Amino acid sequence: MGLGLEGERMLCFINKKITAKKVAQLWALKELDVLTDSHFKKLRELSSYPNWEVKLLVAELLAHFVNRDSQGILHILANDKENIVRAEAYDTLALFPYPETEELLKERCVTEKDEVARGCAIPSWADVVVARNGESSSKTAFAKQRKASEGGDLCWSYVLYRFGETAELDEMLTYLQNDYFVLRIASMNLMSAIADCDNAPRIEYAVRELLKVEDTLSVTEVAHDFLKYLSKFHDEDTDNPVK
Repeated sequence: MGLGLEGERMLCFINKKITAKKVAQLWALKELDVLTDSHFKKLRELSSYPNWEVKLLVAELLAHFVNRDSQGILHILANDKENIVRAEAYDTLALFPYPETEELLKERCVTEKDEVARGCAIPSWADVVVARNGESSSKTAFAKQRKASEGGDLCWSYVLYRFGETAELDEMLTYLQNDYFVLRIASMNLMSAIADCDNAPRIEYAVRELLKVEDTLSVTEVAHDFLKYLSKFHDEDTDNPVK
């Protein structure tokens, strides 16, 4: 016999209460400086929790605790059935400069089927490689080959820029005129990670040109926030004038 409509509603209510409790517990862990073995045991259990929102928060939380225990849990989440959970795991793994993570992310740059999740794995791989001082001609060649095979890609331009191919900024800037608003936002998000005193003026000019014609609210909000972020490089120039 089924639960019936009232039974289904009650089960849904109970599940929501349980999920809310789990979320509250996870948020509380953010306030800690160090996680104990018992904390990591609980987080490993939650990495298999049925609700994807809980697993998403686990991946987000572990960005504050970069160590091998966190890495192991993130590798579990990187194999989750939910695309959004894998994407968050890849994104957080950018902070983990370990060879196992570099290998995992490189493999997912190729094998990940979900476009959004793959778009998180690719730049994260570059971040890990650079953090480990692992740039090499073979990795640059791999990135160029992947970019060519995918018909040009914003994420691979980011990778190549991180590997020292600074001319790739030109292509990243072209995405500010892309018809798809998500890519306009993505380009600014990625450029925020590579902005410095040298390239900030060019990026700022391009973003201001975008705002002259942009009519999508989400894009204009990101653009204004990005300009505020870029303004800090003006301050750095003032603090360190060229002599």
